[in-house]
Amino acid sequence: MIQLTPIAIAATSQQYLANVVENLCQAYCLTDSVQPSGNVTFSVASQQTVGTQTVVTINAAVTVTYQPKGHCKSVVRQFNEQFQVAFIGAAGAVPTIALTPLTTVVTADHIKCCNKAYGVSLATPLTIAATFPAA
Repeated sequence: MIQLTPIAIAATSQQYLANVVENLCQAYCLTDSVQPSGNVTFSVASQQTVGTQTVVTINAAVTVTYQPKGHCKSVVRQFNEQFQVAFIGAAGAVPTIALTPLTTVVTADHIKCCNKAYGVSLATPLTIAATFPAA
Protein backbone atom coordinates (compact mmCIF):
# COMPACT_ATOMS: atom_id res chain seq x y z
CA MET A 1 0.00 0.00 0.00
CA ILE A 2 1.24 3.49 -0.77
CA GLN A 3 0.17 6.55 1.19
CA LEU A 4 0.71 10.05 -0.22
CA THR A 5 0.92 13.05 2.10
CA PRO A 6 1.12 16.40 0.28
CA ILE A 7 4.02 18.63 1.30
CA ALA A 8 3.78 21.38 -1.35
CA ILE A 9 1.50 21.63 -4.37
CA ALA A 10 2.04 24.18 -7.15
CA ALA A 11 0.89 24.45 -10.76
CA THR A 12 3.82 22.52 -12.24
CA SER A 13 5.44 20.91 -9.19
CA GLN A 14 4.03 18.61 -6.54
CA GLN A 15 5.91 17.33 -3.50
CA TYR A 16 4.69 14.39 -1.43
CA LEU A 17 5.85 12.10 1.31
CA ALA A 18 5.40 8.75 -0.44
CA ASN A 19 5.14 6.11 2.27
CA VAL A 20 5.14 2.52 1.05
CA VAL A 21 3.93 0.08 3.73
CA GLU A 22 4.16 -3.64 3.11
CA ASN A 23 3.45 -6.75 5.15
CA LEU A 24 6.28 -9.28 5.12
CA CYS A 25 5.94 -13.04 4.83
CA GLN A 26 7.80 -13.65 8.10
CA ALA A 27 8.26 -11.58 11.24
CA TYR A 28 11.57 -10.03 12.27
CA CYS A 29 12.74 -9.05 15.73
CA LEU A 30 13.05 -5.36 16.59
CA THR A 31 15.85 -6.06 19.06
CA ASP A 32 18.12 -8.01 16.66
CA SER A 33 21.28 -6.34 15.42
CA VAL A 34 20.26 -6.81 11.76
CA GLN A 35 17.31 -4.55 10.87
CA PRO A 36 15.48 -4.26 7.54
CA SER A 37 16.92 -2.13 4.78
CA GLY A 38 15.36 -1.12 1.53
CA ASN A 39 15.02 1.31 -1.30
CA VAL A 40 12.34 2.69 -3.59
CA THR A 41 12.89 3.56 -7.24
CA PHE A 42 10.26 5.82 -8.79
CA SER A 43 9.50 5.93 -12.52
CA VAL A 44 6.78 7.22 -14.82
CA ALA A 45 4.69 4.20 -15.79
CA SER A 46 2.40 6.13 -18.13
CA GLN A 47 0.90 9.51 -18.80
CA GLN A 48 -2.19 10.54 -20.70
CA THR A 49 -3.16 14.02 -21.82
CA VAL A 50 -6.79 14.82 -22.62
CA GLY A 51 -7.58 18.45 -23.32
CA THR A 52 -5.78 20.46 -20.64
CA GLN A 53 -5.36 17.61 -18.14
CA THR A 54 -2.40 15.24 -17.91
CA VAL A 55 -2.74 12.21 -15.63
CA VAL A 56 0.58 10.62 -14.69
CA THR A 57 0.90 7.10 -13.25
CA ILE A 58 3.99 6.74 -11.06
CA ASN A 59 5.48 3.31 -10.32
CA ALA A 60 7.31 2.67 -7.05
CA ALA A 61 9.60 -0.37 -7.34
CA VAL A 62 10.52 -1.47 -3.81
CA THR A 63 13.22 -3.82 -2.58
CA VAL A 64 13.34 -4.81 1.11
CA THR A 65 16.01 -6.99 2.74
CA TYR A 66 15.29 -8.38 6.20
CA GLN A 67 16.27 -11.27 8.45
CA PRO A 68 13.26 -13.27 9.67
CA LYS A 69 13.17 -14.17 13.36
CA GLY A 70 15.04 -17.42 14.01
CA HIS A 71 16.85 -17.40 10.65
CA CYS A 72 20.49 -16.62 9.94
CA LYS A 73 20.04 -15.65 6.28
CA SER A 74 18.44 -12.50 4.97
CA VAL A 75 15.40 -12.55 2.70
CA VAL A 76 14.86 -10.13 -0.19
CA ARG A 77 11.31 -9.07 -1.04
CA GLN A 78 10.49 -7.07 -4.16
CA PHE A 79 7.16 -5.50 -5.05
CA ASN A 80 5.60 -2.59 -6.96
CA GLU A 81 3.02 0.01 -6.05
CA GLN A 82 1.47 2.71 -8.25
CA PHE A 83 -0.29 6.02 -7.76
CA GLN A 84 -1.55 8.83 -9.97
CA VAL A 85 -1.19 12.61 -10.00
CA ALA A 86 -2.57 15.20 -12.42
CA PHE A 87 -1.36 18.47 -13.93
CA ILE A 88 -3.34 21.11 -15.82
CA GLY A 89 -1.74 22.93 -18.77
CA ALA A 90 -2.52 24.35 -22.17
CA ALA A 91 -4.90 22.34 -24.35
CA GLY A 92 -3.07 19.50 -26.07
CA ALA A 93 0.29 20.33 -24.47
CA VAL A 94 2.07 17.16 -23.35
CA PRO A 95 4.47 17.87 -20.46
CA THR A 96 7.80 16.27 -19.67
CA ILE A 97 7.65 14.70 -16.19
CA ALA A 98 10.66 14.71 -13.83
CA LEU A 99 10.84 12.75 -10.56
CA THR A 100 13.22 13.79 -7.77
CA PRO A 101 13.24 11.52 -4.70
CA LEU A 102 15.12 12.33 -1.51
CA THR A 103 16.46 9.87 1.07
CA THR A 104 14.22 6.91 1.98
CA VAL A 105 13.72 6.22 5.69
CA VAL A 106 12.99 2.57 6.56
CA THR A 107 11.08 1.79 9.78
CA ALA A 108 9.28 -1.17 11.33
CA ASP A 109 5.53 -1.52 10.85
CA HIS A 110 2.78 -3.88 12.07
CA ILE A 111 4.53 -4.42 15.41
CA LYS A 112 3.03 -7.15 17.58
CA CYS A 113 3.95 -8.58 20.97
CA CYS A 114 7.44 -9.81 21.89
CA ASN A 115 9.16 -7.16 19.72
CA LYS A 116 8.09 -8.86 16.48
CA ALA A 117 7.43 -6.71 13.42
CA TYR A 118 5.44 -8.09 10.50
CA GLY A 119 5.84 -5.18 8.12
CA VAL A 120 8.07 -2.41 6.92
CA SER A 121 7.52 1.23 6.00
CA LEU A 122 9.65 3.10 3.44
CA ALA A 123 9.05 6.87 3.53
CA THR A 124 10.49 8.96 0.68
CA PRO A 125 9.95 12.65 -0.02
CA LEU A 126 9.27 12.88 -3.77
CA THR A 127 8.98 15.91 -6.05
CA ILE A 128 7.08 15.46 -9.32
CA ALA A 129 7.56 18.29 -11.81
CA ALA A 130 5.81 18.86 -15.13
CA THR A 131 7.49 20.99 -17.81
CA PHE A 132 5.01 22.06 -20.46
CA PRO A 133 6.24 23.04 -23.94
CA ALA A 134 6.39 26.76 -24.69
CA ALA A 135 3.33 28.02 -26.54
